[in-house]
Amino acid sequence: MNDDRPARLRSRVAALSDAQRRVLAERLTSAGVGHAPERLIGFLVPHGAAPSEDALRDFLADRVPEYMIPSRFVALERLPRTAAGKLDRRALAHVEGAALSAEAARAPTAPGTEVERKLAAIWMDVLKLDTVGIDDDFFEIGGDSLLSIRVIARAGREGIRIAPERFFEQPTIAHMASSVDGATVRGSTHDGPRPPRVDPVGDAPLTPIQHWFLDAVPQHRDWWNQSHLLALGHALDAAHLQAIVRELVTHHDALRLRLTGREGHWRQEFVPPDAEPPFRIVDLRSLAPAQYAARIAEECEREHASLRLEDGRLFRCVVFDGDAGWRRILLLGHHVVLDGVSWTIILDDLATLVSQAADGLPLRLPEKTDSARAWAIALAEHAATPSVLASAAHWLALPTDAASVSPGRNGDASVLTLTLGVEQSRSVLQEAPRRLNASAQVVLLAALLIAWREWSGSGTLRLDLEGHGRDALGGRLDVSRTVGWFTTVFPVHLTFPTGMDNGSDPPVGSIVSAVQTAVDALPLRGAAHGLARFLAPDDATREALASQPRPTVLFNHLGTHDLTLPPTARLTVTDEPSGRSRHPDAPRAYAVEINTRVERGALIVAIEHSRHRDDGTSMEQFATAYRAALESIALESPPTFGLAGLDATSLAVVADLLAEADET
Repeated sequence: MNDDRPARLRSRVAALSDAQRRVLAERLTSAGVGHAPERLIGFLVPHGAAPSEDALRDFLADRVPEYMIPSRFVALERLPRTAAGKLDRRALAHVEGAALSAEAARAPTAPGTEVERKLAAIWMDVLKLDTVGIDDDFFEIGGDSLLSIRVIARAGREGIRIAPERFFEQPTIAHMASSVDGATVRGSTHDGPRPPRVDPVGDAPLTPIQHWFLDAVPQHRDWWNQSHLLALGHALDAAHLQAIVRELVTHHDALRLRLTGREGHWRQEFVPPDAEPPFRIVDLRSLAPAQYAARIAEECEREHASLRLEDGRLFRCVVFDGDAGWRRILLLGHHVVLDGVSWTIILDDLATLVSQAADGLPLRLPEKTDSARAWAIALAEHAATPSVLASAAHWLALPTDAASVSPGRNGDASVLTLTLGVEQSRSVLQEAPRRLNASAQVVLLAALLIAWREWSGSGTLRLDLEGHGRDALGGRLDVSRTVGWFTTVFPVHLTFPTGMDNGSDPPVGSIVSAVQTAVDALPLRGAAHGLARFLAPDDATREALASQPRPTVLFNHLGTHDLTLPPTARLTVTDEPSGRSRHPDAPRAYAVEINTRVERGALIVAIEHSRHRDDGTSMEQFATAYRAALESIALESPPTFGLAGLDATSLAVVADLLAEADET
């Protein structure tokens, strides 16, 4: 018997408001009912040869809003008509099904060569997709700049070396694979000769982010760490584990870094590996399992407090052994030796080494990319170029804050966390950027500017923005598999655009455009600020930039932040506490720090601030305003979903939810 419920329910969905449709989409997700996005299909009857899809989109771009441009076009010999000569939309629905089948026949092109297959496997693993085509755009199917670095690093493990700027030129598997000679892409497309290889051991000038750290954190610098606690699912003995840590520390030069000097005269040194790696085992077997957590917390705190910048042992590994094969591994490092991207490299390498040791194979990691020491030297050289010196004028021309708010201490910090639903997150991070021709970071900044104006009454916001920094040299060096602290921090001045003639606020598109303009104007994507501020050979340039007060707000979009390991790994990343990352008495660098990230498809916003603010404002009110701004942007990209393929139980769930929507 035919079930006409999908047609009736689809009609009901179409009658819902955007807000009701949003609620329904999220309720369906939480109820476990799958739903696929509907796509706008264009049908045409061409006279002669059918035009290309690109030509049709270009033709429509000047005539209809972007959301009305079909994602696919289907050419027909004739349009179905009713007996009265009108378009038979019911019959067209069946034609649509046939058209989609035809589309499936010309589905995304599957990888053909060995290199394409390797890249496709990496993309699917990193993006958590079941299939990709070699012509798919990485950033249109869920990728971001941080994930691109992860792809480049994993490709390097397969012998496929891809320069970061080549990835951004045309982010498709077909384009990358076409440039591969055999199984390797080497070098890069930057102008000028590639710098010679630099010995990874020895002195090096400080990088801009290290200078920033020493300037922003005047006390308790030794305790400014990052850490993770992992579960090990294989019973390796102590000798194997020690050898694994030795290989990690030998391979990654930054893990052997130490900072020496005094105020204003600091130097970093990459030292040779020690005979004994930074590794110890804590035996928990004399304790009851219920006591493990307290002992681990005590040992983690001890390790965090034990690091010393001048000792050269700023990376540690502690193994906790319990009964019946229970085991945890603490990896801990000072922030000056690693960043978020570095963690993905270290965890991938650790998983590789554990698997090799468990299988009785020699310990061997992929070929090293350029060293952290080479990067530091190259940054210092680039800071002396005329373009970097000239870039200082950009920041010196920006207005600065008249007053600042005391940031307080780390021990006084409080964190407000906002979490958007998966559907809302997709609208904010994928649909809105596509519709507004902007990056996800710019859309998040636009929402921040809207919230800031609502909360503070000010239409301007000067903040520091973080970037991953590995593109600061435009591909001169390959640091896709290099561990270190590459982050860039630079000020950005955002201004709320003027309203409409009738006194109403400007549309979101105008606000996003204003933010995009400010971001696009940043010299060297913002990296030039640190080069000129800390490394420029001209004293006047450094002093002029140093005289500008640091903004009170920091914003950092981390992108997709799922720290996952390959399915075959014998390790898993736990969410168990691994100790306080910073000394509680150390001063905070900013009054407000906003970090956004994506975990399992959901956008998470963490707003860190001092709980002892003395300016009479409420950060809860600001958080509420930011959520409202994000949700308003999400509503401008209303979710659509199809009902085809749902079983009787799922259709009943949809019907019940629609009934609830009628009552609201």
